[in-house]
Amino acid sequence: IGLEQSSSMLQGFGVRVSAGNSEGYGIPCPATILKPNGPPLPPLVVELERVASNPSSLALHFTSVTSPDDRGAIVSGYFVEWSTSDSFDSGIVFNATLSADSIYSERLSSYNGRDKLFNYYLIEELTPGVEYFVRVSAVNEAGTGHSSRSTPLALAPGSKPTDLDNQVTVTRVVADTTVSVMESSSTLRVSWRVPFSDNGFVISGYLIEYWVSNGVNEVQEISLQSPSGSPAQGTFTISYGGDKTDSLSIDSSAAAVKSALESLSTIRAVRVWRSGENPDYKWAVTFMSEYPSISGLMLTLEDTTALIDVSGGVPTLQILVLTSGVLPIGYNTETITVEDPLQTQYHHILADLTAGQPYNIQVSAANELGYGRPQVSIPRELAPPIQKPSSPTNVILSVASSQSLEVIFSKPESDGGETITLYRIEWDTDPAFGSLERSPLGSYSFVSPNNGPGCEPCSYQVTGLVKGEHYFVRVYAYNSHGYSGDPGLPLPRFLSPKTTPDPPGVVNISPQSVDVHISFPPSDDDGGAPVTKYKIEWNAMGYFAGMTSANSDHRAMLYSPHNVQTITLSAEEDDLGGVFRIAFGGHSTNDISAKSSANDMKIALESLPTVGSTIVSRVSISNGLTWAITFLINHANLSTYGPIESLTVSTDLAALPHMFVTDTLGSSGSSLMGTAARLVVNNEVTAFKGYEQQILTTQCDTSAGILSGHFAVSFEGAFHSDASALDLKLELETIASLGTVKVARRKIHDRINSFQWTVIFLDRLGNVPLVDVHDRLSCSDGSGSPLVFATESAQGLLPRMDGPYAGEVELNALDYADGHIIVHPVGGLMRGMPYHFRVSAWNGAGESYGKTQYSMPSIMVPNDRPDPPSSIEMSSIDDSTLQINWDATLVRGVSHHITKFKVELAESFSDTDSQFEDEVESFDIANAPETQEIILESTADDMGGHIIVHFMGEKSSYIYTDSNAGDVKQALEGISTIETVNVSILSHTQDSLSSYGQRWVITFTSQNGNLPSLLVDTGSAVPSTIATGGSLIGSSSVVRVETVSDGGLPASFITPSILSRDKTYTSRLFTFNGHSWSDPAKSRYAISPSKSAPSPPREVRVNVLSDTELGVSWTQPLYSGGDPLGAYRVEWDSDARFDHSSATVSHVPGSEDYYFVVKNLDPLESYFVRVLAYSSMGFSEPSMATPLLSNMQTIVISLVETTGSVNFSETFAVEYSTADGFQKVTNPISVYATSREVENELNSLGHVGAISVDREDRSFSFDPSGIETNHFSILYRITFVEEESVTLSVNGDSLGMISAVVEPE
Repeated sequence: IGLEQSSSMLQGFGVRVSAGNSEGYGIPCPATILKPNGPPLPPLVVELERVASNPSSLALHFTSVTSPDDRGAIVSGYFVEWSTSDSFDSGIVFNATLSADSIYSERLSSYNGRDKLFNYYLIEELTPGVEYFVRVSAVNEAGTGHSSRSTPLALAPGSKPTDLDNQVTVTRVVADTTVSVMESSSTLRVSWRVPFSDNGFVISGYLIEYWVSNGVNEVQEISLQSPSGSPAQGTFTISYGGDKTDSLSIDSSAAAVKSALESLSTIRAVRVWRSGENPDYKWAVTFMSEYPSISGLMLTLEDTTALIDVSGGVPTLQILVLTSGVLPIGYNTETITVEDPLQTQYHHILADLTAGQPYNIQVSAANELGYGRPQVSIPRELAPPIQKPSSPTNVILSVASSQSLEVIFSKPESDGGETITLYRIEWDTDPAFGSLERSPLGSYSFVSPNNGPGCEPCSYQVTGLVKGEHYFVRVYAYNSHGYSGDPGLPLPRFLSPKTTPDPPGVVNISPQSVDVHISFPPSDDDGGAPVTKYKIEWNAMGYFAGMTSANSDHRAMLYSPHNVQTITLSAEEDDLGGVFRIAFGGHSTNDISAKSSANDMKIALESLPTVGSTIVSRVSISNGLTWAITFLINHANLSTYGPIESLTVSTDLAALPHMFVTDTLGSSGSSLMGTAARLVVNNEVTAFKGYEQQILTTQCDTSAGILSGHFAVSFEGAFHSDASALDLKLELETIASLGTVKVARRKIHDRINSFQWTVIFLDRLGNVPLVDVHDRLSCSDGSGSPLVFATESAQGLLPRMDGPYAGEVELNALDYADGHIIVHPVGGLMRGMPYHFRVSAWNGAGESYGKTQYSMPSIMVPNDRPDPPSSIEMSSIDDSTLQINWDATLVRGVSHHITKFKVELAESFSDTDSQFEDEVESFDIANAPETQEIILESTADDMGGHIIVHFMGEKSSYIYTDSNAGDVKQALEGISTIETVNVSILSHTQDSLSSYGQRWVITFTSQNGNLPSLLVDTGSAVPSTIATGGSLIGSSSVVRVETVSDGGLPASFITPSILSRDKTYTSRLFTFNGHSWSDPAKSRYAISPSKSAPSPPREVRVNVLSDTELGVSWTQPLYSGGDPLGAYRVEWDSDARFDHSSATVSHVPGSEDYYFVVKNLDPLESYFVRVLAYSSMGFSEPSMATPLLSNMQTIVISLVETTGSVNFSETFAVEYSTADGFQKVTNPISVYATSREVENELNSLGHVGAISVDREDRSFSFDPSGIETNHFSILYRITFVEEESVTLSVNGDSLGMISAVVEPE
């Protein structure tokens, strides 16, 4: 124990033994020599590497075992074992005993810092691809020691694939029925077989490389440098792209370096040239398949490189780039993955190549160790063929007209590698294109443009064809190699020249309950092909509250006969309250509640004299309300006929109508409550928008000329120069193609007998050509010439047919018999909403419908059958006459769409049985005309001057107070917003009343409904229903307008006096909306005619005769009740109880007009007056008297100065106030102002009513008598008409010495 000895000491230890006794030790025995040792330890490093040049070998590197690891005995050899089994006890097991002197390695002991002598052994005759486990043991004289396992633990011998079996071939792909020209001229076919050997690893894929021009191969140089100049020894290792070689001897040949580099997974092929001798070796490496500089790579030396020279120096290796690589031009790669390991032959198409361009191609095979050497194709380069172009593409044949077809096409998919220079289009009625001796009927060639996109797409119209004949068309493309093999054939294959069909000649629409029936004949011209379908389109042309506004779109909301405006009241919070007012035409309403219902709004608006009948609807919005107002009557005629001014609103209770606005944002006023409360007025629908409007003008070119004669229009109508609007309308409507028209006539004020007619085409829609007007007129004085011409004031429009309320339906024309009228109901429409319809036809031409034909009439309103009237009551007028009353308010049918009522009267034989089938008296109840009166009054027979009448924004020429009925009629019918009127004149009864003047009774004979009031204008104030002063002269002269009877459908009817008192009658009523009658509604009971009290007296008027007398006049009742009238009772009282006084006036047979003077009245009292008629059947209902001169109040302002200190510069201002809180002050007025000047100042204040001023100069210069005469004395007598409780005061700050006195008269 403890005896250790280096293996280098061969003697070992000697041992001898001596025997000893008490005497000591004896002579030792001969010595025995023995060296202590044991089996050696295993090598410290065992490395296993593949052999670059031999796929069936593995290289084994291991370190020598030396002292002390040799355990005292020099290692004489090594025992190497390799096996396919990790345990080395099964499978294939091999071993070899290696003598130490047979396993020399080039590696230095300094390799990788091991400081151990390295050994090398080549394990051969292995199976490529099979993993082998290797272990190594050292052997000495003591035996074999333990083994060391290799690193890696196991390794499969092998290498990248060998070269491909046989050559790589590349061929062209020939165009045929399965291969297009595009494919042929842009592809090459590459073919190859699998490699000779996969070298132990399954082939996983192939790399195809192709390019059009070679690049530059990169060259890198490895050079050896020795400081001492002595030969170098040792090994070096090269890496590239993450992979590295095994140790290479410093004396490696070019072939060895090449083999090592090509074994790397990152390098496929190199060429190596070694020059020089050790220690001046240079290895030039040319990369044949990789481009390191392009990839940012380079050969590098690994740290395991270990070199030494014989003198102990350390040589070095250096790597430099001699030539940088450049990729080939057009370099591309494609990777082919092996799907079937048993496949031996491969083919691949390279696509997207350029025709005529030669390509270089090579193929490399891959296994898991990397790609092998690439194999160049045979031939080395080949180009896809240049050839004829392919057929033109996207060939579309369409109809251009009734004699032409249009062919549209795109360039061929491939030009065959050569520029296309020509296209040829051929057509024929023969699908074989052989009509003309095997040639097509026609052809056309044109040069293909080569600038920019050329003619993409190209088109050509084949003209001169026969309508309805089938034509086949084909297109060829041409390059220098010829025409395309096949033509481009269109879709459809053939067509007939045709156009889109004409629409039906007329489209009639009619309501059928809530549907609208569309009827039209087949198209007169089918365009050259049968009509296969029709399209009906419709869109809403009206407005309802809450609907999105579209009036700003010039093609939306057309053809409405009515203007529609909205008033929107909104706030930021739900806290609206208070009141506001509305103005229209210079007049304003009373206060309107912020919570007003639709009916409240209607009543407020129709209270304005400038507003006729309306329909109002209301809808709630967030924190507010919107009222939609449809003006059933109001139109204007400014630049075009129809549009009216906007309503305006105000929240300022003191504001005058001209101060109102359409948006109260930022305006003054506090009558409306709510957070950021705001009123906005919008025009939603414009009346007659979309209709063509033309103006015919006939006049003399001088104001002195009087136009006379006739004029004619091109469609054979002849008219007098003063023809009415109705005359022109009726004549124009005789022309069927024009349909219905509306005509408005305006007199040209500065010309005599000269007019403008506005013609509105209600059925002829769109842009209508101007009518031709022919001159057959003359000017009477001979100094002027007649001017007759037509102008367009509004171009007709066709509407948009899209949006949320539009719809359409397609009809199959084959479902209808040839030549028969086509009828189709359109349902699902909104009741009460006007719709426009149009129809178009389809025959396939242009893949679109043809032109559209609009409907006649232009709009239709779908409605339910109307409701019948309700609450039918019958009463007796006399013993041969009955009166029938009813409530005309309808739930359905909308009252403004009702055009008439029908009353049927039948004898009743019992309370329940009515014989309406036999002997029925039937009466149609149509619109009653509106009657208004213009009343001219004065207190003396000195009225004179003139007035102007306004109506719906238009005004008349001067109408003089002494005009006859014809003059008034002519002036009124010269207003374009008035159609026709009848005028009669009634004088006041001067025997009973101290008033002078006359009444012009005006009946509107052709305008239905409740009309706005006529307004009178004397120039002293805004036009109103009452006026004074200005152009009207005379003592307290007043002109005013009263409505005698509203126009529209009546709600009562008095039968003719044809009934028998011996019979009992019952009645029933129907309503008619222009299209359908309602069900009947019967009276609740039957009655017999019987005598009754007379009807009330008519036209009962009262006038002040003196401070104690009133004059009362009346006209006898319309009906006596069956018995003769006996007398009249006149009653008067200071209150409405009429229990104070009365008088009886006898009826005089044959006399219609009566009067009575009420005397001995209290001058301080105001009186109510009424009159009743009397017969033996009793008293009639009373008729209240109306003041003849309206409500009048007179105030006198006296200006007096007694000393003569007047310098003529003094002024005064009049302060005006009324009981309703209105206050205003005039501008300064001169003390010498005329009555007209004072009148104009007061009228300019703008309050409702009329003001008349008389002036008296009582100064000394005019009255030198000296009796109650002052040096300066001016009296202004101011009369307020239609105004109560007026207070005047005078601001005399600028009157100087003049005093002012204000007192009522």
